[in-house]
Amino acid sequence: MKNKVLCRSIVLMTIVLFISASVVPSTVGTTNENTVTTAFGSRGYIQDLIDNASDGDTIYIPSGFYHEDIVINKSINLIGENKNTTIIQPYFSEYNIYIVHNCVNISGFTIKNNQRWQNGVKINSCRNNLINNIFYSQNDNIRVDSDNNTICSNTILESTWGVMLYGDANTVSGNNIITSHTGIDIFGDDNIIINNTIINQLSGDVSEGIVLYGDRNNISSNIITTSNFGIWLSGVSNTIYGNIILGINCGVMLYGDANTVSSNNISNNGDGINLTGSSNNTIHKNNFLNNKKDAFFNNSEKNTWKQNYWNRSRILPKLIFGKIAIGPIEIPWFNIDWHPAFKPYDIPGIT
Repeated sequence: MKNKVLCRSIVLMTIVLFISASVVPSTVGTTNENTVTTAFGSRGYIQDLIDNASDGDTIYIPSGFYHEDIVINKSINLIGENKNTTIIQPYFSEYNIYIVHNCVNISGFTIKNNQRWQNGVKINSCRNNLINNIFYSQNDNIRVDSDNNTICSNTILESTWGVMLYGDANTVSGNNIITSHTGIDIFGDDNIIINNTIINQLSGDVSEGIVLYGDRNNISSNIITTSNFGIWLSGVSNTIYGNIILGINCGVMLYGDANTVSSNNISNNGDGINLTGSSNNTIHKNNFLNNKKDAFFNNSEKNTWKQNYWNRSRILPKLIFGKIAIGPIEIPWFNIDWHPAFKPYDIPGIT
């Protein structure tokens, strides 16, 4: 009789444990040292893994929805299982993810907000990488206040600013930035912006592809179509090379000095390029195609135009009309491209 009671008790306990395990779902996060299991979707799940990790660890996050604010203060690799199904949404912080330590790598996530005032990722340290993520519906999707970081192969959707660069020597490459008021805003120097696609056609709104205040930046091989300005430039000694800029109110708006605009395909815009209050710039070997006005300048001097293709084959020099100020009076003036190209250049736009 005692043996029968004991057997029934063991069976009953086993059933209770089985039911309890099936009622509380869980997700598993792993580092290179340990495995952690917590209740699915609990606030602080990813942050707990980071807090218990060491420099150099890799943390794998399984698909799921994580409603939490994250601060990364260690050199770790944070990797989502699938960028479409591993979703992080902030709890209440201004930034969803705040990186304050060097050498952090983040990939494989969707990072999104449901509050327009909230932001995506803020980087306040160096040599970090954001690769192959989706950023969605935020004020600043990515803000970089530091140097030598890489923003690569991300999809950036529906934001006020797609990427904001306040630091120097950062690389932004291979990203798709769609429907932002400003695709990339650059205040720093010596940054590289290459092979990005920026499509910001906002009905009834002003939008810009790239806004550039810094110096010595390289803007190359991007495809840009926006509603107002393709590239708005107010810095010094920047290079605008090999871009496709089309379907815009003004393709290139140039306020800065000593910049080079070379080998770009500037087509189907209102103004192709407009120079205002700028000097000593070089506009060289560009294709100007089907713009309402290919080029115009206002109070701009000592700029060099050479070997551009001006919408048709030309043997004679091309006159570029504008205005200059003599005292308080503006008078019509012109610059000259002495050797315009006879045929358009082959500019694929993406190298």
